[in-house]
Amino acid sequence: MLVGIDLGPQNAKIACRQEEQWHYLQATPFLYEAQDGNGDEEKALTSCLSSLDKHIDFISCESAGISYPNYWHLSCRQSLLDACQSALNSRTVSLLPGPIAAMLGHESTQRLGGDILLVELYETRASFSLLTVVQPGRDLCLEIQLPLEYRQRWEPALENFIADHLQPQARELGFWASGSWRLDAAVLVGEEPLLHKAAALVNNIFAPRELIIPPQAEFQIARGLAEWAACSDRCRVRAVYPFEFALETSTHGSGESQFAALPFDTHNLAIDLKARYLLAALTANSPFNLGDGRRVHYRLWERPSSRVQDKDDRCSRLIWEYESTQAYTPEPLGVYLHMGKFIIESEMIGQASILTPASWDLNSDYLNQAQRLLAIPFLNAELKKDLQKLASPPEGYDLNHQLEAARLRLLAFLQLFQSV
Repeated sequence: MLVGIDLGPQNAKIACRQEEQWHYLQATPFLYEAQDGNGDEEKALTSCLSSLDKHIDFISCESAGISYPNYWHLSCRQSLLDACQSALNSRTVSLLPGPIAAMLGHESTQRLGGDILLVELYETRASFSLLTVVQPGRDLCLEIQLPLEYRQRWEPALENFIADHLQPQARELGFWASGSWRLDAAVLVGEEPLLHKAAALVNNIFAPRELIIPPQAEFQIARGLAEWAACSDRCRVRAVYPFEFALETSTHGSGESQFAALPFDTHNLAIDLKARYLLAALTANSPFNLGDGRRVHYRLWERPSSRVQDKDDRCSRLIWEYESTQAYTPEPLGVYLHMGKFIIESEMIGQASILTPASWDLNSDYLNQAQRLLAIPFLNAELKKDLQKLASPPEGYDLNHQLEAARLRLLAFLQLFQSV
């Protein structure tokens, strides 16, 4: 049996598929807007899922897919994953953003390709998502998900939100251009009576080529989660992560901390939701080492993208901290984002586990790269001069040198491409 659990804003929706037959249930609400760090997510979800035992035979459950909103930060996603694994007794659990799951929930949406608008509509809440489907049912990317809560009549609330919030974001992403929306389809899910009323508004504003309200639309996300649990190895899913990462730096002697945003471009990079990414390579002599003498100390913060936040701001969160002696710290220390586990990991660069250290000389590696580029006979003279300066920095390759090396490599590749 395959199970999909949509932790929606009002009631949890459950779809079970067994012997090609669908069964639907509703459960007690999950604390959808739980705050991180207080354990509320795990308590609420454990209570919610425990109430399902009398409805779902979890013994015969092969795997379960569970939704989360893409605007949740890393700590909240990790708390949800921990709660799911605890509540389901470590059965195979996979988490997926609700808007992506909605595209997999019925054959009418599985066949869609191109630029898609997904609207989730409930009595007091809604969300608007823009997706790019590269290959129907096989390669999907969630560009943005924007939530809306309202107490007034939903029609003017939706119209104002679309004009003031969704449209500016859509223009930046290419879904709005030359004064009109560029959509291949619009999909409406949620409470069915509201969806049919909203269909005229969506058609009037967005003018999509196709408007789809799938059957039993309130369970669309739950069905998609169950489908995802069965075919996650055959489907590539990506999402733009709406947060950025910053390392804390210290000006020795002043005691004041500042923050340097990492060049890992979450604002434009669609992240594979099962992949692991290198965020930074840290060395003891870098300005990110907050330790003194023989100790190293690093602190990584997360904050909403494209916004400058102070570390004490409620919107900034400490998500990773490392402190040890230099003698027991890999050099360089790789800091990784693991989206499949929603965690930050650290280990020596180039190895699969810190338990099996592999020697890697960062200076030699960058020196060899520079020398290979210098061997190109028709390389631009100014570019060659800059590469020669970078070939042997006096104090090794810190993060600034690594960024400069990356920039020069890109310029060299660009010259090679233009010369073809």
